[in-house]
Amino acid sequence: MTPPYVDPAWEPDPNGPPDDGVYGPVPHTRLPFRSILMASRTDPYTTFAQFERYAEAWGAELYDAGDAGHVETASGYGRRPAGERLIDRLRQPPE
Repeated sequence: MTPPYVDPAWEPDPNGPPDDGVYGPVPHTRLPFRSILMASRTDPYTTFAQFERYAEAWGAELYDAGDAGHVETASGYGRRPAGERLIDRLRQPPE
């Protein structure tokens, strides 16, 4: 799954279903572990520039997935050999 952009001023609809914190503010601090952010250039929920800002803030490696739409299971993405290779890279010591 790829992170959506959530406007910091966004407030959940008080008459809508509870969001259970799912759509709360996106953290903008360095992650305490190695990470890779897979980013699509055609994600309808987040611009590639926003993905770049997330990766920089998190200290994550940015992986350009190209024209992939929103990368999630609900969009029909099943097993992804390229994604599995990215996970394998995380298992290796940093270069």
